[in-house]
Amino acid sequence: PQGGRKHPQQEFIQIDTTNILFIVGGAFDGIEGIVKSRLGDKTIGFGTNSDEAAEVDPKNIMQAVIPEDLLKFGLIPEFIGR
Repeated sequence: PQGGRKHPQQEFIQIDTTNILFIVGGAFDGIEGIVKSRLGDKTIGFGTNSDEAAEVDPKNIMQAVIPEDLLKFGLIPEFIGR
């Protein structure tokens, strides 16, 4: 088949992914705490942002993840940028 929008004349290459490890295919256990901390959830003091924290439903906390959260979680910038 033909290529995508950037290179329409280029051919696609099929790759067997059987033996490829996908590094970021996990559940990101613990990142919820980083997001909640950033949003001000359960924070006492002047640094709280209760409006932003109130907007995020606890069931959808992963939708509030931003690149800075992934950096604090421990991912390297090269993965975050992709």
